[in-house]
Amino acid sequence: VSINHFTFYPNPTASVVHLNFDQTVNELYTIELVDASGRVIETNIISPAENGLGYKIDLTTRPAGIYFLKVSGSNSSNTLKIVKE
Repeated sequence: VSINHFTFYPNPTASVVHLNFDQTVNELYTIELVDASGRVIETNIISPAENGLGYKIDLTTRPAGIYFLKVSGSNSSNTLKIVKE
């Protein structure tokens, strides 16, 4: 799925979700993983330019279900639904 300045895949997933940012991205992003009850279970602040324009969210140890990935930059915020199998 492609949204604004990044894509994420695979969805659904059994293990890892990848975020790939456009080469034009040059800002900090807050990445929050939220469970179906709305509880934030992981938060990270990343600089895609310093992380090789990619980031991985490891769901291997998380139970199957619905999760939300909130990606927030200085001018935008997107919430993505992820299905963990």
